[in-house]
Amino acid sequence: MRRILAAALFAAFAGTAHADDLADALEAGRFADARRLADARLKSQPRDARLWTIRAIALERLGRLPQSLASFERALTLDPDSLAALKGATEVAYRTHSPKATRFVQRVLAREPGDETAHAMAGALAVEADACADAVAHFERSGAALLENRPALAQHAGCLLRLKRPREAGDLFQRLVEASPDDPAARYNLAVCRLEAGQAPEAAAAAGAGLALSPGDPELLNLFGAASAAAGQLEPAIAALRKATEVAPADERHYVDLAALCVEHDAFDLALEVVNAGLANIPGSSRLYTMRGAIRAERGEIDDAMRDFERASALGPDEMYGSVGLSLVLRQVDRLPEAIALLRRKLARQPRDATLNYLLADVLLRTDPDPASPESAEARVVLQRALKARPDFAKAHAALGRLQLRAGEVASAVDELRVAVRLDPNDRLALNQLVLAYRRLGRDEDAAAVAGQLKKLLETERTEEVARNRVRLYRAPATSPGR
Repeated sequence: MRRILAAALFAAFAGTAHADDLADALEAGRFADARRLADARLKSQPRDARLWTIRAIALERLGRLPQSLASFERALTLDPDSLAALKGATEVAYRTHSPKATRFVQRVLAREPGDETAHAMAGALAVEADACADAVAHFERSGAALLENRPALAQHAGCLLRLKRPREAGDLFQRLVEASPDDPAARYNLAVCRLEAGQAPEAAAAAGAGLALSPGDPELLNLFGAASAAAGQLEPAIAALRKATEVAPADERHYVDLAALCVEHDAFDLALEVVNAGLANIPGSSRLYTMRGAIRAERGEIDDAMRDFERASALGPDEMYGSVGLSLVLRQVDRLPEAIALLRRKLARQPRDATLNYLLADVLLRTDPDPASPESAEARVVLQRALKARPDFAKAHAALGRLQLRAGEVASAVDELRVAVRLDPNDRLALNQLVLAYRRLGRDEDAAAVAGQLKKLLETERTEEVARNRVRLYRAPATSPGR
């Protein structure tokens, strides 16, 4: 972003009546001579802000940045209105990551609100301060200064992605791909954006192009697998995730993702095989034991599932994978008091955990308590605690609405259930409860509209289930050694 320093150089000579040896030295690139001449003149003119500015520019060109910044600041002390000194100080402070950079940039923008380079700098500084909303606001006013700066362009795209604007982020990463077609990282970032934007085929294409450049990259393989699965291309998805487990056998994520894909298509035997392979390489993985427990629970192997969940809890006592899985199995086999006791113990250690609070409420409500009972009161408290920790927790809103509906607090129930449906339009339970709540309030038209939404959702789920059941996953054929 040296354009701002060039402006400072131009401004430093603005108004000069005639060329002199100092100006000649700078223009000829003789920066050591320029600094020497400036030092000589400053002995007789120590309060000449222009001389301090020229000295600072010479020092910057000589790579002596701390001294350059000090000279710019001296010029600003003598002449606070010097735009040349201000822009020079801004550039050098920015390049040296000085904590003064933000203040200098703000002063430039106060003087020249349309300065594109200053906006680009402000955007980059906002990224460093983890203020993505501010960064995007500045980047959007950076114009050509941003387009010419690939790191800043990548920062802009990254912030857009964090702000849940993946389509716009993807368009910027597409520019970076076009500028650096041989960079697999640019294609990876593009694929992430396209996948988050719901553009699965485009995401798979971008990740595939990245793999053509870097075939053994496990992150690209995993991303390609996820994008291909989302696009309904199961064979390449499985192949990519299998290869990821081979390339990075110590990374549990690849086994978990591959097993989850198998479970999604009811291939529980294959999922179990994948997880066992993972545990052979990572015997201390709490997540893999949890995954195996979930698979065994689906297969009806309840005792084995509980042992896996207990093992997961022992391996990761500060994680909640195993405890959550164990509580779900206990709930499934109607061992609700044990599930309640387990979740209360976990909450004693992690009282603000939204998921644990929700799960305890869910198990308490499965005991079908009277609305005036201590169990209902406890369920209400932990649901409110879950929503305080995570206000956008759709299932917690739905559970609280159901609890309020059972207690006769119908208007409050409607409020909670509407939030739940807004956050998760596919929550059948919340939709069903909302229909009941509207009918109890005599709002038949609203009830009919929600009932229509529920009917459409059930039809869509049925269509997706039929399509999913057409796909069957099988083990890959064994290969002989040496092939």
